[in-house]
Amino acid sequence: MNGVFTETLTLTSTASNASGYSAALAPRTLVVTGQVADLPPPSIAAPPSQAAFAGVATALSGIRISDVNADGVFTVTVTDTAGALTAAQAGGITITTQNDQHKLTLTGSLADINQSLASLAYLAGAAGSDQVSVAVVHGHRSSVPVSRPEFPA
Repeated sequence: MNGVFTETLTLTSTASNASGYSAALAPRTLVVTGQVADLPPPSIAAPPSQAAFAGVATALSGIRISDVNADGVFTVTVTDTAGALTAAQAGGITITTQNDQHKLTLTGSLADINQSLASLAYLAGAAGSDQVSVAVVHGHRSSVPVSRPEFPA
């Protein structure tokens, strides 16, 4: 989150001497104030368009997610309207297929998601045009979805 944060700590300590006498000292308060800037959202790299042929699985190469904060769990959603999408499982990633393979949801580490995206394939069911969209969520930050046309022949 973007903004200023303040944390107040109360320190209570005890003093003692060599003879074993100890007594509580007056509590001290420490106030820490800092400013946190929001990290930029994750970004999506994808080619401007790709050609595909009806009935032939086509690799959708060049789709990659990047983030300055690569820790934690990412969720990437890949959707299309006319074809079928598939991706190979990598590492500890979870892949959920929905809507007759028109939607893939990949959840896991950034490295595993990029490895699965490298295997992303599209199968056009018929001649015509289609559009593949990719969106990513990491924590409370979301990317602007990226859509690229596919041109089945």
